[in-house]
Amino acid sequence: MPDFAQTIKRRIKQPYEFAHEVLDRFSFRPDEFHETDSMSVSEAEIAAMSIIMQCAVDNNKPYGRRLSKYDRIDALAENIVSVAAIGMNRHDVAGLNPTPVEKEEKHLRFVERSGFRYTVVNTDAAPDKRFVRRNWEKQRLEHIDFCLKSGVNIISLGEFDYPPVDIKNDDSLFNAAVQAKVDAADHPVFLICGTRHDLVGEIKQCENAARIFTNSELEDVDHSETPTKPIIHRKLVSATKAGERLSPPNDIKVTYYSTKIGKIGVLICVDAYNPTLIFSLFEANQKRTGDRLDYIIVPSYNHSPKLYYACQVLSLLCGCYVILVDACSHCSNPETPKPSQIELFINGRKFSDIRSETDTIGAEDFEGKENIRAWTLPFDFLRSSRIEVNRHTPFLNRLQEFYSR
Repeated sequence: MPDFAQTIKRRIKQPYEFAHEVLDRFSFRPDEFHETDSMSVSEAEIAAMSIIMQCAVDNNKPYGRRLSKYDRIDALAENIVSVAAIGMNRHDVAGLNPTPVEKEEKHLRFVERSGFRYTVVNTDAAPDKRFVRRNWEKQRLEHIDFCLKSGVNIISLGEFDYPPVDIKNDDSLFNAAVQAKVDAADHPVFLICGTRHDLVGEIKQCENAARIFTNSELEDVDHSETPTKPIIHRKLVSATKAGERLSPPNDIKVTYYSTKIGKIGVLICVDAYNPTLIFSLFEANQKRTGDRLDYIIVPSYNHSPKLYYACQVLSLLCGCYVILVDACSHCSNPETPKPSQIELFINGRKFSDIRSETDTIGAEDFEGKENIRAWTLPFDFLRSSRIEVNRHTPFLNRLQEFYSR
């Protein structure tokens, strides 16, 4: 048994140092780490996971942007937050190389270029219809307005749902219309108004960025030095299989937003499929730091069911609500279809599987608005469900013990 001084010395060490010590011992005497119980996890495995998590944090440490003075519910009348996902049920984004059939049918009406990087977007799925920007904007404004009048706090459209680039029209009028609706709400609002590809800077870097709108009921911190409306939130990982070629920033940070309705993370599509980003958030969750998130919103345009299950894993590892908002109605493999385009995961479980067990959370489908799905989420339920999930995650529990030494 170590003496008191050794114990104190170990307690002030970081998990990285513990991991190094464990792996050194494993190299010298691996037989000491043998486990006979198939459900148990050896300390060497825990140390290996710790190294991976620390590497993730070194590269993608969560970075919080404070939008509210208080972290959670201190300024709220009720202990409830309402969340809505708007899935536009589209099939209009092509890959890097259009097929000959698409070329012949002139199916692709909109092209964004950045040197050798480009993404092709057909802004209307029906080849015999012309893209009309005002109709695109009107449809989205109507859905946003409906959610706001229903009292929803967190609203998200999918990937590529922000109006595409138009050299004849800037975005100021559309942004002003969205901001006016958000400002008119008498409750805190955090709106992810879709994403799009943009060319920025003198060297024309290609970015996939979401536009986030907030109102004064939510954003009560003075940001007069950087008065950007809307907030620009950039995708971190390129969807290379779909032909996306983004220009990554030099310093990649997993940005989340600290608000009175909770800490909100935004991962755009394959960001939520990237192990480095997942483990950086996992590490923050295990250490119980101030970076622990309450919600992760995933706006996407995705053909594969893989992202659906990646979001389920993300909610299990991070112990938070994960909301998938997939704008794409198409599936690349009909034999293994996407279970759903819109889904709420809570600590690794689908909302629909939890709803039958409790009356403390609720969902609503709006008549005539089949593209909108909304949930009522009490803060207390998130806390209690985090405790419940510990019974089903022995590996995560061991990892937590490793960090708490």
